[in-house]
Amino acid sequence: MRALPHMTKPEVHPKKYFDQIEIFGSMEKRSWIHDPKSPKRFFINEAKCPVRNPFDRIDGVVREEGIKLFDNLVWQQWHEDGQMPKSAKKWFKERVKEFKAGTDIDLVCNCRRFRGHDDALGLQAKYPCDCHGYTLKKYIEFLANNSNMDY
Repeated sequence: MRALPHMTKPEVHPKKYFDQIEIFGSMEKRSWIHDPKSPKRFFINEAKCPVRNPFDRIDGVVREEGIKLFDNLVWQQWHEDGQMPKSAKKWFKERVKEFKAGTDIDLVCNCRRFRGHDDALGLQAKYPCDCHGYTLKKYIEFLANNSNMDY
């Protein structure tokens, strides 16, 4: 009788654990959900979205510069200077409520098909610079954890 060749332990890829707020490209979604509820998906660069990146389609502004300008808009003009439009404030208030309730939030942007792996370019959000969604994510988390406002 012939002996079976030595079997090695099968390679198993670790499960992907998602953050409560994820930034996705237009072709991505969570492949599995760690909670029975489906995540809420928001398309953050559509014309009707109050938190779209207004610097995204300006001639002469490269994408990385546009994302830095958006980061500055959120943290400096909207947050520190109190110049946030009412529609954006309402959008953030709703996301903070969902975040505090434990709802998974997917911020989907059409700036790329899949999430990138760019190095940080000095954004206050301290996330990869490949999408303005990382600034939105950090700001939602900031408001949820540090705001005295009734979110």
